Amino acid sequence: RLRTGKSYLMNALLGQACFEVSRQARSFSVGVDISPSFFPIESMGGKPGGPQVAFADLEGQGDKGDAQPLKLATPMLLISKAVLQVELCPTGPAPDIILESLHMMVSAGESVTERKDRKGVFGCLHIVLRDCAQNEEECRSIIFDHEEDDAAETDEHAEAMSTRNKIRKAIAFSFEDTKVWCLPKIPQDTAPDTYTDAPEAYVDKIHEIRTSLATQLSEPKLLNGQQLTGRIIARLLPELAEEMRSNKPALNPPSLIERVAESEARDASAKLLDNFKQDLRAIDAKLPMPPDNLEQELEVCCSRVTTGFIDGSASFGVCKAFPLIKKDLEKEVETMRKSLEVRNQELLDENTEEVLKEKKARIDELLEAIALPLASRQLENSMKALKDEMLGSALDASLSNFPEPLRERVRRGLADHISLRAEERRRINVIENSRRRSRNISFGSLAMLALAALLAIAAGDAEACEGSLTSTSVDAISWNQILRCWHRPEFRTALEDQKARKEEEEARLAAEEKRLREKREEEQRFEELQQAEFRKKMGVATGLSAVVAAAMKYVLRAMT
Repeated sequence: RLRTGKSYLMNALLGQACFEVSRQARSFSVGVDISPSFFPIESMGGKPGGPQVAFADLEGQGDKGDAQPLKLATPMLLISKAVLQVELCPTGPAPDIILESLHMMVSAGESVTERKDRKGVFGCLHIVLRDCAQNEEECRSIIFDHEEDDAAETDEHAEAMSTRNKIRKAIAFSFEDTKVWCLPKIPQDTAPDTYTDAPEAYVDKIHEIRTSLATQLSEPKLLNGQQLTGRIIARLLPELAEEMRSNKPALNPPSLIERVAESEARDASAKLLDNFKQDLRAIDAKLPMPPDNLEQELEVCCSRVTTGFIDGSASFGVCKAFPLIKKDLEKEVETMRKSLEVRNQELLDENTEEVLKEKKARIDELLEAIALPLASRQLENSMKALKDEMLGSALDASLSNFPEPLRERVRRGLADHISLRAEERRRINVIENSRRRSRNISFGSLAMLALAALLAIAAGDAEACEGSLTSTSVDAISWNQILRCWHRPEFRTALEDQKARKEEEEARLAAEEKRLREKREEEQRFEELQQAEFRKKMGVATGLSAVVAAAMKYVLRAMT
């Protein structure tokens, strides 16, 4: 009601000046004036660790019709734990006037569509009778006790009594409790700036009201069984304001709380998802890593998301959409998890190929460094030392971050490469040894032939060699035969045949070397094709993963 000193009373209850006070005749508060800060309930004498509270000062009723006060008061009534109605009663309470001022609260209660939802929908109603020196219990009885219409003297009187009883019944049904306070009159014409400068009876009553409020405000307000925290109230008020735009608002607290809870759940899901993305970025910076290690880190991150969402439901309430929101969140998390696992596997495969390529090049370098030709035993010892070096403890140390399947893949690939290249080196060694022997035989034969020619010319014994040439191989001819038979045509024919055979042998060895070289080049080309095919498949897999992830996000948005 206008000009009843509501702002002054709340400043006194708070013990500090939070609301503007004016001595003008017209209403000074406009709309809803909310205290600039929250107050710990302990500061009002409440239990330690209780909630923080805020006070709201509504503009006075009576000069703007019924619609404006109803639109202002209804949202505040729904979220408030305690409601103060100040009435000027210097001569005692007039039930008609007081109950008429409470009619707006009855209308606010009737804006709740379902009767069952109106039960205790508002907090505790405190009627403060200002400047009243009467007994509080008597005043409460006058205002709220049921009147028997049998005592009515006229029909009009009975009808007025019935109207008051309906208001009393509606107030008792809609509010958690009702209390009446008689606040003594301040003798001065102007109230002191600080309430503590007022008479002792006034100060004591302020303290009594404050203690009662502190007890009630130590427990949070419930709406449809849901605790109204600051965050939920902040989401609920826009919903209430939208509903109150109608000339005949129809409030449904369960539906309101459901919408608020769903909005809170979706915001919590989005926040948890953002935190999960940050965790994944931190893990991605450490890739590649063994799949088991990655699985452990991802499990911790996923568990943090699930636990956070379930714990958050205790504050924003479980709504019908909760299972769907939770399922969507888990799908999104699983999609990102799989994407990171695929990326880790791709990086591991790439690193494996790089290691294989590097190690194979090193093997080729070491094999080429073995100077040929060598004796077979020397060559085998050199290749065994090379194999021990390339497949030993140094390799295990370099592969420590690789999973066992990839470590085995590298070992097997290197072992196969060593076997292949070693076999090539053996064949080349055989060729080189054959060439060395061929060069040695050719040089020895020419030397012997030159010597034989000189001796034969000196001796002149041409006929002595008849019938003694029995072999076409120079190697099988004795020195006597060479000395005696050099001038014979048959001998020279045998030497030419021997030379032709050696040329054929050299041509065959050259062809074999060429065949080995071409085979090696073919194997290298095949290996490069395999690597290109692998990279192509990994690219396709990555593309498919991206497409699947995008499709799932689209489906999730569509479902949302």
